[in-house]
Amino acid sequence: MSAKIIDISGKLLDENLKRDLNILMHDVHTAKQELDRWKQTVSLLYSNLAGAMEVCGVIYHRDETLEVQLTDDQIVVRELDGCDLH
Repeated sequence: MSAKIIDISGKLLDENLKRDLNILMHDVHTAKQELDRWKQTVSLLYSNLAGAMEVCGVIYHRDETLEVQLTDDQIVVRELDGCDLH
């Protein structure tokens, strides 16, 4: 005998669907944690870049893919295709 599982909307969920939903929920949770970790890493790298530019007395730099500008208390990084990264 097996028990039927009912979600909050009242629909019956079989064991396979329940397992698949659990896997997807776990993957979403893992991706969210990784996103948060990468956001912290990007913030730290921006801070280090801004500090290095301040030490060198540089307020603007551009390479093949990025443009970086220091303002009063902020660093603005822009991809050359037009997207702001900060």
